[in-house]
Amino acid sequence: MCVLLHLLLVLSIIQCSEAGNKSQGVLHQCRDEEKLSISLCAPIIEVINQYPKLYTDRIHDPMYYQNLEKLCQEAKGCVSDLNCSEADALRNDIDKVCSYSLFFYAENQKCLQKFHQKAYVANKTEDSSCYAKFPSFQNEMDKTYKTLMEGEECFMNHIEENCNDTSRKFFVKSYNYLVEYMTNKPEIRTCDPYHMFLEQECMGIFAELIDVATSGLSPLELVYNWFMNGRFWSITDVCKDARDCFRQNECSGLFSDTSLRVEKVCNAMKKHQTKRMEQDDFSVNRRSILYRV
Repeated sequence: MCVLLHLLLVLSIIQCSEAGNKSQGVLHQCRDEEKLSISLCAPIIEVINQYPKLYTDRIHDPMYYQNLEKLCQEAKGCVSDLNCSEADALRNDIDKVCSYSLFFYAENQKCLQKFHQKAYVANKTEDSSCYAKFPSFQNEMDKTYKTLMEGEECFMNHIEENCNDTSRKFFVKSYNYLVEYMTNKPEIRTCDPYHMFLEQECMGIFAELIDVATSGLSPLELVYNWFMNGRFWSITDVCKDARDCFRQNECSGLFSDTSLRVEKVCNAMKKHQTKRMEQDDFSVNRRSILYRV
């Protein structure tokens, strides 16, 4: 009788333990048939991972986003019925890979570049907006992580006001992955997601450079315009910052084309600046001669 009671007690403890594990979300190791199902899902994930490279000419096409979303849903559906630890890890990998690949949709990139442009300008001015809390060229990852986590509301307000509906949904869903990519700096420059997201910061500075170059203002007018808006830097400063950003973050020629565009724009602006300044000097001298006459 005592033995029977002891067995019943042991069985009840085991059942309670199993129930506790389930309530805590502890998953069992995948069985052979589950591992086989997981292996059949792997090709879809690889396609998602390679999608931006295979379809670089289609990143501006809305179908790029829709087709990739469809692939991601297919991959998630492939493991949706599996409740073992390896399948759960794979679901997390799918979310991460999809977030990274969907980022390459042109509208998502433009949205992030615009944010970095505003942050760059805010840091160069006496701007009191929340953008000023995001310093450019931040190399300390712990500080960057803290800034991004504390500045989530600022970022979300930015996408609400400056991005289309598709990008808004994407960044709301993927913000934590974005933070991870921007703060997980590899020891070697391998063109990892870290460098791809840093490129958007550099592109934000480049966007400001293009805005200046296409403003049609003379050097003196630019200086006056910047001064009236609390900006205390020159064309040379913007060019230097853009060059430094791309140079410091270069890996395997990834940014070489854009770096070349920066050089062309800066050289053209330098020539234009010199020519306009000579014209301004001539006008001033001419007026002073006429005044003396």
